[in-house]
Amino acid sequence: MLIGTLCVGCEKAKYKSGFGIFSCDLCDMFIKDSITMATNATSSSECVCPKGMYLSQDRKRCMRAASGVESEVSGMTLQSLRLKKGSWRTTENSTDVRSCPVKDACLGGSEITSYCAPGHTGPYCNLCFDGFS
Repeated sequence: MLIGTLCVGCEKAKYKSGFGIFSCDLCDMFIKDSITMATNATSSSECVCPKGMYLSQDRKRCMRAASGVESEVSGMTLQSLRLKKGSWRTTENSTDVRSCPVKDACLGGSEITSYCAPGHTGPYCNLCFDGFS
C-alpha cells in the first residue's frame, strides 16, 4: 500500500494480490472472520481461520470450534480438526463433536480411523472388538 511516497506492506488480516495495486484487501471479504498469519500477505490463499476456529465446508467463513476440539492452531479445516481425548465424531465432515461415556476409550486426534483405543470400536468407541470385553 502506498502512503505518501513510501510503499507499506499490508497489516495482518489483509493482503495485496498484485504488482501495482496500492490498496490492501480484507481477508474477511474472501473468508469471513479470517486472518493472515503475518503482515505483507500477497494472496488471498494466505487468509486462514484464527485459533479456536475452522474453515467451513463451503470455504466461505470461519466457524467456532466445539469444546471437544483442540483449537490452539490457526488454519484448521473441518476435515483437519483434532479432537481432544474423550471426544468423538461420526465422520471427518461432521461438526457434531460428542463426549464419550468412557473417556479413555476415545483417544481423540485427527484420524477418524484411530479415534478409538485398541479393542474399542463403534459409536463413541463404546463397543468391544471380538476378544475384548
